This record gives sequence, structure tokens and C-alpha cells, in this order.
Amino acid sequence: MSGSSPSRGGRGWLAGLILLLGLLALAYLALVQVVAGETPRRATVGGVDVSGLSREAAVERLERAAEEQLAEPVELVVDGRVERIPASELGLGLEAEESLEGLIGRTWDPRDLQQRTTRSVERGWVRSVDDERLRRAVGTLAEDTEVEAAPARVGLQGTQVRVEEGTSGREFDRGATVRAVREAWLDGEPRVRAEVRTVEPPVRAQELRDFVEGTLEPALAEPVTLVATPRAADGREVDGLPRPREVELPPRELARMLSVDGEPGRPSLSVDAAAWVEDLPGSSPLATARARDASVELTDTAARIVPARPARSVAVGDVESAVERALRAPERRAAVPVRTTPAEEEGKDWRIERMATFSTVLPGGEENAGRTHNIRTLAKALDGYVVDPGEQFSLLEVMGSPTEENGYEEAHVISGGRLKNAVGGGLSQVSTAVYNVAFLAGVQLDEHKAHSYYIARYPEGREATLWHPVIDNTWTNDTEAPVVLRSEVRGDELVLTLYGEKRYEVESRTGERREVVEPRQYFSRAEDCISQHGVEGFDITVSRHLTPVGGSAGEKRVERTETHYDPSDEVYCTHPEAPGYSGSQWAPSDDYRPIELREQDRREDERRRREAELAEVEADSRGAEQG
Repeated sequence: MSGSSPSRGGRGWLAGLILLLGLLALAYLALVQVVAGETPRRATVGGVDVSGLSREAAVERLERAAEEQLAEPVELVVDGRVERIPASELGLGLEAEESLEGLIGRTWDPRDLQQRTTRSVERGWVRSVDDERLRRAVGTLAEDTEVEAAPARVGLQGTQVRVEEGTSGREFDRGATVRAVREAWLDGEPRVRAEVRTVEPPVRAQELRDFVEGTLEPALAEPVTLVATPRAADGREVDGLPRPREVELPPRELARMLSVDGEPGRPSLSVDAAAWVEDLPGSSPLATARARDASVELTDTAARIVPARPARSVAVGDVESAVERALRAPERRAAVPVRTTPAEEEGKDWRIERMATFSTVLPGGEENAGRTHNIRTLAKALDGYVVDPGEQFSLLEVMGSPTEENGYEEAHVISGGRLKNAVGGGLSQVSTAVYNVAFLAGVQLDEHKAHSYYIARYPEGREATLWHPVIDNTWTNDTEAPVVLRSEVRGDELVLTLYGEKRYEVESRTGERREVVEPRQYFSRAEDCISQHGVEGFDITVSRHLTPVGGSAGEKRVERTETHYDPSDEVYCTHPEAPGYSGSQWAPSDDYRPIELREQDRREDERRRREAELAEVEADSRGAEQG
């Protein structure tokens, strides 16, 4: 029995040891769990106390502190001045969660447990840099800092040369400054010196002074002569072109073209003639010009032939090359090719003289102000109008639409045999003048229409109405030279003259009135009534006798024009508000019929005319049978 006791004691000791180790393990495990849930008892991160806080509470406290610290400025020393920029605007950051790494969370290392539970823990911030944002911020700072170096320049005031000193610039090294800010932030340094360096002028004044003395001033010392040398359009020399002509460029004009260019340290003279060529008058042999046919234009007292002009083409580059060559040449001369297209020898055989003149008196008085204005407007459009050989003149084409937008006003017109108001009234007087001057000049008459009844201010059978767009007044220039029209208002007269090649002496003969019809008499009570005098109707013949002059190839002949005028009825206005009020509200006699019966009377006249014509035809037929 006594031999079994030691065995039981050994087993008890071992069990106790195992139990103790288990308790210790449980205690250690409990300590790990307790320590894992919070920061050490005494802990700071970047000076921020986070002792004994849970992870969430510690992160929240650090983020608030980081926000405050990032609002504090970082000092950048830029070219001697201090720029204070909040760290957050530079893309600099403080990372809360990363800064807690190792201070909280589960650890099995006894040393970490001992440090967390017994010692103070101090940590710095984990810092970060957003490189893209930092580069943008530094770029903005650079734009406000950099100054471009200005080269020395040559200034020309007329022919006076002045050398302007250059100025140094400042260049901001963006890359170096970004690296310096990043490194300073990661090292915890609050002040950074930006990289700014001085940039010397690319061209120095002394270099230009030497160039001015040796090159520019000699270039402006004397004139340069450019010789405008005509060439065919393809550049070849051919016979028959105009002779070369010289154009002298005085120093002042040369100075407009010259400027100093070249690389730094190697100035050179540059020629820019674009503005000079553009400002040349059309008469200059170096001015580009379109071909111009021979033509006729008015002078102060007559007309003259404007000779044809060849087309000229001058390239700016050719002018610039010639100036450069002339500056190097001892005689300071150089040729400029002028590509020329010869003009036809047109116009040299033209005879330009006064062909005919016709005048007509304008009606006066305030009541005719609109009419006179319209006549002046169309007369101005006609003045200087040229009709080339073989071309037809159209008065409607020259006039355009007679509207207020085109400058015409309201005035009397004839419509349906009565006076009314319409825009463009009075232009028939211009049409009559145009017809008569063409009639007397002997040109080919094409189209015209007389008024429906005779107006005393016009020659009988030699007048023309006008109505846009259906009644025109046209004639053709059937001579070998252009015809130009002079149209002017002299006092109370409209005077038209044609200049050109006079081929005929013209005589106008007017026959006796035939088939005379007396006008009727009417009265009108209308408020818009316009009074008019009665004019008899009649038929008349006008003959134009044309006799060739000056060796003209034309033939002697007679042209006859038959014109019929309806009678123009008298209209007596009885309404007191009418523009043509007669002064009485009663017709002068019982012979005056109401205006409303006018159309009925016209139809009756037409019926009687047809009956008379039919009776005449029947009489002729019976006479033929008897014969």
C-alpha cells in the first residue's frame, strides 16, 4: 500500500501545472482581447491624444485634427516673397487610419502588449501627397510668377533707328518645386523654397547696335529703284507688252517694309511688302489690276473715252525679293516681274460727241413735291448709265421697283383714265424724256407706250408712259461705240443728253390731229376725288426722218409712229374734304353727269364705235359688189 502514494502525488502535480498554464493562457487571451479593442492607455498621434479610445473614436478624433491642420498654410518662398497656401489646396494629406496602424487591433506579441498597457506611445502622422493636385497648384503659382524675358529690339520712327534694351525674365521650375514641396511635407517641414531663376534676354542690345550700324542704317541711307518689267502671264518676255517703268522707294517707304529678325546672336534683315503693295494706287505700275475694257464716261461738260487697260498681276513675294536684291546691289536697282494680259485695241476708232439733248419742265408747287422727288430719284440713277454697242437699254431695269424702300414717294398717276395717288407717280415724265432723247439721237427704238390720253406738257405723239413691271421703255444702241446718258435736274428742268457716235441727223414731223373726240363732263361727291380738266381725244402721226452723217454706213429713211389718245373727261369735285374740291358742292350745270355713270358711258361709246366700224365694212363690201 505504501508503494502507491508517490505515483498519485506525481500525477497531482502535473495536473496542477496544466491547470495553471491553462489559467495563464486564459488570462493572456483575455488581455489580448481587451488590448485589441482600444488604443494604449497613454498614446498620441501627431500630438493628438488618442489614449484608450476605440478604433472608431480614435479615427474620428484624428480626422478632425487632420482637417484643422490641413487648413493651416504651408509657406512657399517664391522669388523672395512668402506665399501661404493651405496644405489641402496643395494636395497634401494626413491619413488617420494609416496613422493608427499597430496601435490598435489584436496582437500576440507580449512586448506589444506590455508596451500598450504600461508605457506611453507617441506616433507621427502618416502623410500623403496627391501629385496631380500639387502640380496644378504649383502651375497656377508659376503663372503668377513667371515673366518672359524681352529681347532687345530695333524701333523705326520713319527712318530714325532706335535700339530698345531687353529685359530679364523669371522662370519658375515647376518640377523641382513639386519635388521640394513633397519632400518637405513628408519630412514635416512647414516651409519650402520654390525654384525660380533669372532668364537673360535672348537678344542683347549690343548685338543689335552692331547690326544697325553695319546693315540697317546703310539699307536706309538711299532710295531703292524697282523696275516694273511686264511679262506674259506665263512669265515669258514677249513683244507688244508695255515698256518697263521705274518705281522709286525713298528711305521712308523702305522703312515700312524692313524689320529685324533672325536667331539670338545672329540678327538679320527681313522684308515684308504686303502692306506697301496693298496701299499702292491703281495707277502704279506695280499695282495688281483687273483688265478694263475701253469705255465712255462723263466729264463735267461732255463725255470722254476711257482707254482699255491690260490686266496686271504682281506677287508680293516678287516685290520683297526685288527689294532684297536691290539692297545688295551697288546701283540699288532690281526688276519686279509684272505678269500682264494685253488689252484688246478696243475704242481707238470711237467717235464720242453729243448725239441729242431733250429737256422737260417739272411741275412746281407743294402739291407736286412727291412727283418732283420721284423724278430726281430716277434721274440720279440714270446719270452716267452706259449702253454698250448692241445692248438694249431698259428703263424698268434701271429704275427697279418703285417702292418707298427704294426711295420713291406717293404722287399722282393715271389709272383708268382718272388721276389717283400711288408710290412712284410722275416717273412717266422721265420716261418721256428718255424716249425723246433716244428719238432725237437716232438710235433704234424698241418699245414704248403713249399715255391713254394726251398731256399738254409732252410733244404730241412723242411721249411714253411707264408702269412697273408691265410697261417698259427700251431702245438699242445700234452704233459701234458705247452710249452714255447724262441726266440732271437744272432748276425746274429735267435735261437728258446722250453722248456717243452720232450716225444720223434727225428731223421730227408731226401731222394734224385726226378723229377728234370732245371730252365728257362729270362731277364726283367722293371724298378722295381729284379734279382734272377735260382734254379732247385724237389720232396723230409722228414721223422720224433719219439722214446719215459723218460717213455713217446707215441709210436714209423715215419711221412713222401712229398714236391714239382717248378723250380725258373733266372731273368736278363737290365734296368739301376732297383734295381737288372745286369750291362748290353743286355741279356747274346739268351737262355734268355723276361720275358713277362714266363706265356705262364708255361701254355705250364702245358699242357705237363697233357699230360704226361694222357699217363701214358693210359699205365697203357693197361698193366692191357694185364695182
